[in-house]
Amino acid sequence: MDIDSLFTADIHDEGAEMQVYDQFNNPTEMYIRLAGQDSEIWQKASRERSKRALKQLVSKEIVSDDDTEIDEMVNASLGWRGFEQDNKEMVFSKGAIKQLYAKAPYIKDQAILFVNNRANFIKS
Repeated sequence: MDIDSLFTADIHDEGAEMQVYDQFNNPTEMYIRLAGQDSEIWQKASRERSKRALKQLVSKEIVSDDDTEIDEMVNASLGWRGFEQDNKEMVFSKGAIKQLYAKAPYIKDQAILFVNNRANFIKS
């Protein structure tokens, strides 16, 4: 077996598209490109999470996990397609995706589940 076949970081850095489901669990024509858990983005977030946890332990400071979770998902979001507002295509931005995750938490939850399934990033 060739060792290169085991490498996943580059594929996870490229990201994969997740189809968005609405609040009634119906598929939409909207897609979000997400970096996978083996990507540099997620590895950096993991290191930051560990540092934050240690700092909180030492200082006894409490930080909301919801804000951290949204910020991590915003950083892992690489783009989108199919999103419209007032019948116009929306341009992807970190601000727009943050608003989406904050105002539609079920989509953030979908993204978390998608990212944590390495099979979503395997190319056939």
